[in-house]
Amino acid sequence: QFFQMFLMYILLSMNMHWRDPPEHTIIRTNEDDDQVTDEQSDHQQQPRQLTTRPQQHRIPFTSINLKMPWWIYLTMSILDVLPNFLALISFHYTSLTSTTLLGSLTAPATMLFSKLILSRGFRWFHYSGVALCLLGGSITIWADVDDSSSLSGSGGTSQHSYIGDLLAVTAALLYGFGDTVAEYFSKHVDRHEYIGMLGVFGSIITGLTFPWLESSALAGIASMGAAEKAEVIGIMSLYVLSVLFYYMAEARFLVTSDATLLNLSMQASNLWAVIFSVIVVHSPPPSAFYVALVFVVGGVFVYELLGGASTSESTGSSRGPIEEEKEGHSYAEQSEAADRIESQLDVRE
Repeated sequence: QFFQMFLMYILLSMNMHWRDPPEHTIIRTNEDDDQVTDEQSDHQQQPRQLTTRPQQHRIPFTSINLKMPWWIYLTMSILDVLPNFLALISFHYTSLTSTTLLGSLTAPATMLFSKLILSRGFRWFHYSGVALCLLGGSITIWADVDDSSSLSGSGGTSQHSYIGDLLAVTAALLYGFGDTVAEYFSKHVDRHEYIGMLGVFGSIITGLTFPWLESSALAGIASMGAAEKAEVIGIMSLYVLSVLFYYMAEARFLVTSDATLLNLSMQASNLWAVIFSVIVVHSPPPSAFYVALVFVVGGVFVYELLGGASTSESTGSSRGPIEEEKEGHSYAEQSEAADRIESQLDVRE
């Protein structure tokens, strides 16, 4: 898993080639300010050009300039790798269907972080839809805890599926936070720079991790026969390309849409998880899963069709507190620069 993510992050880092470099502008006035005639001063003064120099951030020991501090991208990369690791570990403690269904909790997590970070407003239909998704996730956890208790009480081996459920829930919360941040960067910074820096730091993190966790598995692949090795490499390549395409498509989608709608639209993956579990793994889910699935699908229906698109109508702003603070600083800097220029012109006059 981490080796495949390592390869994916390397390919993802190539998006830095398509990013928009930070602008190089300065504060200046017209060159002919010193040559303003008395007649122009009495009637109409030439307009002054005023531009600002945006704050640039450089990656340490390199000449690469960024629009945001590098440590923010490093933090986002850690928060991108960590939920993948937790989701992977959860598969060892609970079923594929339970882990997939608990991924529906990413939607309410994204909704919460969108409200806190982006100041996005939601209607009561949106909250109703999310509540149904939460109810479906709660039914899944209850069914797994009950199943583990019955196995322990009957002398069987408990699979501790509730531990896997907790890991899956934690991963869903982190996914929700990451998708919200990805929406902000895609809309207000630069989506290519964001996913490119995720690739740079993500490849470093996974590159240091997979030799420690997956060295034996990679050695096993190397010792396979030619035909079996080609099959495994082909499957791994398809996985890497599919995840790469998802990251790039997600960033493009978030330019015009929102993270909550993204996660709710992906709830159809639960149906494919059930089909895979029944046909390939030959492990039909318990009856409680179907009840939970009804609540999740119903929640998506209420959110998307009855609630409408999530907007910022209730808050009156779609930029959020971060963007408004950024704009406020930019306006203050321009005002201060304009005051300095005015004072210099008064001295000259």
